[in-house]
Amino acid sequence: MWDAFISHASEDKSDFVRPLAELLAGYGLAIWYDELSLTIGDSLSRSIDKGLAESRFGIVVLSPAFISKNWPEYELRGLTAREMHTGKIILPVWHNITKDQVLQFSPPLADKFAVTSSGREVRQVAFDLIKIVRPDIFCQIHRKLQWEEQLRNAKTVSVDTQEVKFGPIVHETLPQELVGRIRLLRAALWGAHTHSMKVWVDGFRRDLHPETEIAWWEHVAACYLEFIKTRKLTAKQMQAAFSVVFFTSNGEKPEALSQYRSFFKAADWDLLLRLPLYREPVLDVKEEFPETGIRLSEAAYRQFRVLQIDDIPPNSGEA
Repeated sequence: MWDAFISHASEDKSDFVRPLAELLAGYGLAIWYDELSLTIGDSLSRSIDKGLAESRFGIVVLSPAFISKNWPEYELRGLTAREMHTGKIILPVWHNITKDQVLQFSPPLADKFAVTSSGREVRQVAFDLIKIVRPDIFCQIHRKLQWEEQLRNAKTVSVDTQEVKFGPIVHETLPQELVGRIRLLRAALWGAHTHSMKVWVDGFRRDLHPETEIAWWEHVAACYLEFIKTRKLTAKQMQAAFSVVFFTSNGEKPEALSQYRSFFKAADWDLLLRLPLYREPVLDVKEEFPETGIRLSEAAYRQFRVLQIDDIPPNSGEA
């Protein structure tokens, strides 16, 4: 069920573990991490046991705080027991700790190849872990980084917009299933990104893989709708919200979107930047089938802590 379980001490949460977990989840890994995976009412011990049992890897953040606690050691013992039967599972991350300290705590762990956080950004640590846990995703990231490097080194020139030409039509027609999805996209983004059906369809006809592009746009539209449907926003705020979701989904850094910051309160701004990072909805409702007790939003709870819509105060007017 999970790509990796993160075992850590609470003292390391704010400065290292939380950013690491959010980066891994944002890049598409299914991560078991208490803040992303537990909801109110869950049994802590039962949930952790389930996470340990159903995770392909265990990321263990070794730090002075970790080796001084009993609870993280319990998680480590669970991962060690699995590793004895199934092979390599434990991925140590050394955080503000020396080899001598690790050796004193656990000689077998000290002998393992470890990722270190010393002198490195959290993103670099995340890349090292993704390379092992999900090499398929790492290859995609690597290609994207190469493309970004080419952009940085590219020469910028000014071109008259009248000279810009659209790419050629690749597909004479699109399947009716895709046309129906495009129509839904057009309706969902009406008012924020308004275009005729012909413009929408022709745009995807020029894509080599239209289904992949449509899926990307569906994610953008879903994040946008989840945000605007849970708040009272002006037309300008709705257009700004779409722009933030669109550019964030395209890999734009938050600092490059400062022109939209004044439209939102701090909490809403942070939420807007987070929404595109997750495959499952961040905003959801708690709902059950009366006859079975199965939670409709259970899939969402696997990735992160769900915010109940009723608990979110409406945002009235521009900031």
